[in-house]
Amino acid sequence: DNYHTLRRFKHTYGHVDIPKNYTDPEDPKMVECARWIQRQHKLYRKQTLYPIRVKMLRKLGVRLRRQSGPKKAGRHEKLLDPEKDKDEIERRAQRKAFIAELHANGTSLAQRKREHLARVRQRKQDERRKKFLAKVKRKYGKNATAIAISGA
Repeated sequence: DNYHTLRRFKHTYGHVDIPKNYTDPEDPKMVECARWIQRQHKLYRKQTLYPIRVKMLRKLGVRLRRQSGPKKAGRHEKLLDPEKDKDEIERRAQRKAFIAELHANGTSLAQRKREHLARVRQRKQDERRKKFLAKVKRKYGKNATAIAISGA
């Protein structure tokens, strides 16, 4: 297992910075471990590395970092044609204003989405409950609704 090979490497050399082109004629598993650690870095940058694996690697001393790049917000605005893309420019301006309003109220966009999803889930649950009660009423009559609600 590559994790245990990495632990052995750290015990031997005192660090976990295995070079990409590392070779050890005595231990061919180290070559695979070097490739494996590169894959772990790549998965971490893509944000697809399991949290438990991140924890284990960091515990060994592996420094996992995401590459910083240009901020996503507004990076394509220069590419829009003011004549052809009026609707898109207006939509982006409205979104910026909406997010600014959220921040002014002390709310984040993620929080707003969570609240929306909670309302949608509640609405679906209410619809399922109504369908169930209507089915009970059709099958057992008007008095059966109270029995179905009480669970008796």
